[in-house]
Amino acid sequence: MKKAITLLMSSALILPTILTPTVAFGKSSSAPETLPVDIVENTKITQNSLIKQPDISKEQAIKLAKDAFPIPDNYKQTQVELNSKYYQSSYPAWIIRWELQENEEYGSIGISLNAETGEIASIYFNQSDNNEEKSFPPKVEREEAKEIAINYLEDILPDKVDDFLYDDSNDNNVKPPLDDDINYRFSFNQDVNGIPFKQNHVEISVNGNGNVRNFEYSWIKDYTFPSDENILKAQEVLNKMKDSFPLELQYKEVQSFGSKNKDLIVPEYFNEDTQMQLIYEQVSNINSINAKTGEWLDSQGNPIKDSLNIRKEPISKKPLDSAPSHSKELTAEEAEKIVKSYFSIPKDAELANVEYEENDYRVQGAVWNLRWTKEPSQWVNASVHAQTGELITYNQQNHYAKESNTVKYSEEKAKKIAIDTVKEILPHKANQLSLVNTRTWEYIKNQPAQYYFTFERLHNGIPVPSQRTTVTISSQNGEVIDFDHNWGERDFPSNDNVIPVDEAIQRYFDLHYVELAFELIHPTDEKPKVQLMYTLKRKQTDEPVYLDATKNEWISNKTGLPYEIDLDLNVTDLEGHWADKELRLMVEYRALQPDKMGKIHPDKLITRGEMIKMFMLTQRPYVYYQEKAMRLAVAESESTFNDVSSASPYHVYIEEAVREGLIDTDIKDFKPDEPVTREELALLITRALGYNKLTEYEDLFNLNFEDNENISEKGAVALVQHLGIMTGTDNKFSPQANVSRAQAAKAYFEYLTKQGLKVR
Repeated sequence: MKKAITLLMSSALILPTILTPTVAFGKSSSAPETLPVDIVENTKITQNSLIKQPDISKEQAIKLAKDAFPIPDNYKQTQVELNSKYYQSSYPAWIIRWELQENEEYGSIGISLNAETGEIASIYFNQSDNNEEKSFPPKVEREEAKEIAINYLEDILPDKVDDFLYDDSNDNNVKPPLDDDINYRFSFNQDVNGIPFKQNHVEISVNGNGNVRNFEYSWIKDYTFPSDENILKAQEVLNKMKDSFPLELQYKEVQSFGSKNKDLIVPEYFNEDTQMQLIYEQVSNINSINAKTGEWLDSQGNPIKDSLNIRKEPISKKPLDSAPSHSKELTAEEAEKIVKSYFSIPKDAELANVEYEENDYRVQGAVWNLRWTKEPSQWVNASVHAQTGELITYNQQNHYAKESNTVKYSEEKAKKIAIDTVKEILPHKANQLSLVNTRTWEYIKNQPAQYYFTFERLHNGIPVPSQRTTVTISSQNGEVIDFDHNWGERDFPSNDNVIPVDEAIQRYFDLHYVELAFELIHPTDEKPKVQLMYTLKRKQTDEPVYLDATKNEWISNKTGLPYEIDLDLNVTDLEGHWADKELRLMVEYRALQPDKMGKIHPDKLITRGEMIKMFMLTQRPYVYYQEKAMRLAVAESESTFNDVSSASPYHVYIEEAVREGLIDTDIKDFKPDEPVTREELALLITRALGYNKLTEYEDLFNLNFEDNENISEKGAVALVQHLGIMTGTDNKFSPQANVSRAQAAKAYFEYLTKQGLKVR
């Protein structure tokens, strides 16, 4: 990768204008000491008299900073600061900042340097481009922008350019832009014998006009790098990971997009349409292996000796009691007695509020909510299931024991209290709850003030991570501070047809790769240090996905439908096509999808349903979140057209287009599978631009096509012709001619170039 940088830099490059910068500095864990310096005009000074005079004076530091990075005349110096210990280093550092704010243009530059040697430690530059005239398509494409970034790096850091490796890990995942708000971002990491070290890095952003608008440089020299000899091969690491990978069979909660279509699902909060689905999921965030020993490493870089695949066991082998039963709903008084049977409420506390909630989302049923208060500011809250009498929540304000500020209960003692509490309150579910996690909360003299225990639901021994019971215990007096029981009744599918875990692991690794890198770790009771490790990385997908445990397929969180990995990279029939660029843009956003042979069939007629899907998807740069919002918005709405039910793959797009006024609703059938005509496409585009009212005034427009008499939507056709979005052939518009996928993609691309004219 380093060779690629050198090669690019030796070619003729586009020279960017050196623009203005912003600076964000790493913060140390403790507040740094600062040295008083003389007041500089327009400069804020942070002062402290505890640091010795540095070898580099303030004046020298400012000069060195200006020599390292060009400071435009319209930037004002705003701060000079001396830190006793620069971020994760052993040396003091000068930090100098400049700011720009004029004519709606904002920018900042920050430079830090070693106060002992004068060496630059970091540069951060950022400037808005509010005053630039932007365009779509951009003046420079990503590859040109990359050359500009490399040239800029050479210009700013000529002595260090060969010390960096270009980070190409995201190159295949970056989507082309859909509007004129374009920023290409490029990363470069320190090169240590051909292996990246990402803590020392450069980030550069180039806008669509080819101007550098962001530059971040950080380089701390204090690190010692271990030898890279005798390390494991990548394939050896993959095999080791597969042999012990912590993949778990789970029940996942998903929500249908309305009760009419159970095939379209998305994870969401509880409601009546929430379903359970069997999936395979990684059970920990452990993703790294020591490159020499092959040991799994935790988040601090410590080797993990225990197996990652630990079966979750319930806190009891069998139920400890039968489920509570009541012939009728509880009264408020009965709910109050249930709370007091588990917890001691102060005698002088007043029952200040009682609320009956008919349909609580946690239980899909009625609950009693109770609140006790005691002056000056103590309180207790509790919720009780009105049908079953189960305690749902309990929490108290008195987080710290008033009589003591000393930790008296160890984690083991607190854990026993938490388990006993769950067994007492939920004895009938004790065989379905597993203690899976312990965390500490807040601190007293570096010791935990609270212990937080999570008990995960098991259904037939299979974890249900979204349904859990949590208990928080005080370390001072052993009291229960908080109890929360989240358990919804669901229909659980059978696990009879689940694929073996080794098959699931292989499928899982189809979506992952390993990366060798030096990483900064923070081992327990040790100083931070650098370690060489392999880390499992997930290939970027357009949207979140999960692995269906019965179908062995990746499923889109967005739709609940199978998700094809790298679908957009396998197109086989666009090379040399006149609309190659435009069609690939549609494929990138999955508005068009290749068939199993990787073909788009560019000259195939596009249907009305496909056209609407193309419009609705590619008008939204953040496709997953926008489409999810669309689906939820139309989930419970009645279908506008007789022939587009909620089961149609085009339903959500068509209904959203109706909501946005892009489709007429005075017809009963939309005919989603019929071809689009040129006139229909022209009308859709003018409506998307917000010109639908204007097109009604046909006298405003001149049309000189030979087939004018065949054009019904003269205003729309005239507008798209005038804007250059659609044109005629042989002086004919051919309004009733059908549109191919390539023609539709071309027209839509031209529409994107005119979005600046959109009526908003």
